[in-house]
This record gives sequence, structure tokens and C-alpha cells, in this order.
Amino acid sequence: MRHLFYIEQNYAFAILRPLQEAIWQLGHEIKWFLVGDELNRIYLNKNEEELSNVMEVMSWKPDVVFAPGNWIPTFFPGFKVALFHGFNVSKATRTDDKGHFNIRGCFDLYCAQGPNTTTEFIKTAAKHKNFTVRETGWPPLDTMFMKKTPVVTFRNQSRGDTSHLINVTEQAALETAIEFGLQHPPQIMQSIDNFIAETHPYSDGSSSERVINAVLSQIQSKQKLKRKPLNLIRNFKSLLKLI
Repeated sequence: MRHLFYIEQNYAFAILRPLQEAIWQLGHEIKWFLVGDELNRIYLNKNEEELSNVMEVMSWKPDVVFAPGNWIPTFFPGFKVALFHGFNVSKATRTDDKGHFNIRGCFDLYCAQGPNTTTEFIKTAAKHKNFTVRETGWPPLDTMFMKKTPVVTFRNQSRGDTSHLINVTEQAALETAIEFGLQHPPQIMQSIDNFIAETHPYSDGSSSERVINAVLSQIQSKQKLKRKPLNLIRNFKSLLKLI
């Protein structure tokens, strides 16, 4: 099976490499397609192969295309999978449909990180009926662990429950807040546990394997999805950027 990694930013290397290792373990092929001026090709390792233009992508005919973002050219061959470039921070200055839950009609599968993203995407999938959702965890955390450490924020603007954070609004209060956090107060620690359970409950280092299993399962199911929007203007602009 052939897998294509579509990236536009340097941070995508760290997101996709744990997944790359899991795919290699299966003996599958992987190639990278790097787009734009906001990434550096020197970050490609010697054992990572790049397709240099659209024609090479079309000729190689990937079976699966992964992108750590909210857009991918829909004219590329293959089953298209969305991985996220980060977690949903619910900024007060941005609505969900313009941020983490922005649906542009180009993915077949969204691999959600935890319940608080899975639930919302399932609701959206039921509305659009042209993609599916699986909760897998996030591959970059496979080689890390969720540190249960209090975090002090300054004038935090996140929406929703922020009880796991110690937020201050005045600079003079920072030292006191840090000292308070270092005591690991039980109510804060419990809120951190709750936050982790909702955001990314997996600590087994197997998120990449769950992503692969979700992709293979969905492809094998041959589930019929509603036709996606043509996105003619966006695809045309994308093509101009790619050539």
C-alpha cells in the first residue's frame, strides 16, 4: 500500500514521523510531498523520499494521503486522512467552525485526538455525511507522556472549562500563582486529570497504530459517503500553488 504525506509547515515532520514508523512496520511505501515556502526540505531525512511535483503524485497513485491540517487537494488520488496540527484551544476570538472544526469538504476520515474533539466531529459528520470520524489519539504523543503538571497562564482567552489552568490577569500575581501551582493543589490536579481524559486519554504510545488501523478498516468497509463539494476555486488556487 502506498501512503503520501502532504505537508505545508515544518511542524508536520514531527507529527507524521511516528506514523511513518508504524507504516514502515507494515512494509508499506511512503513518500512525502512538500508544498510552499514555509517549510524547509533540509528537514527530510535521507531515508525519506519526496515527490517533487503534482504529476509525480498523480503517476505514483497513492492509496492514502495524510495531512496534518484542514486542507488537502481533492484531485489527488487516494483515501484522504486528516491529522491535526495541534489541539483545540477554543480561542475566545474565533468560533469553532473557523478553527479546529473547520470542515472544507476534502477529507474522507478525521482521526480525532480525544472525546472532546470526537464528539463534535461526529455531530458534524452526521450533518455533512461525506466523511467519517475515528478516535485514535495523536501520533506525536506516542513518544511522550502527558505531564500532570499545573500550568500558569497570563490573561488566558480560551473558551470553555479552564479549571485545569491557573490563570492570572495581573503580572504582579504571577509569582504567587507559580508557588501555588508547585504545591500541586488537589483541586487543580483533579481538573488536570479530567482535562487529559477529555483531550487525549491515551498513554500507551499506540496512537499511530490506531490511525493506521482506522484507515485500513475504513477502506475495507467500503462505506458509501455523500459526494463532497467540488471546491473548484480552492482546488484551482491550490493547483497554482503546486505547479
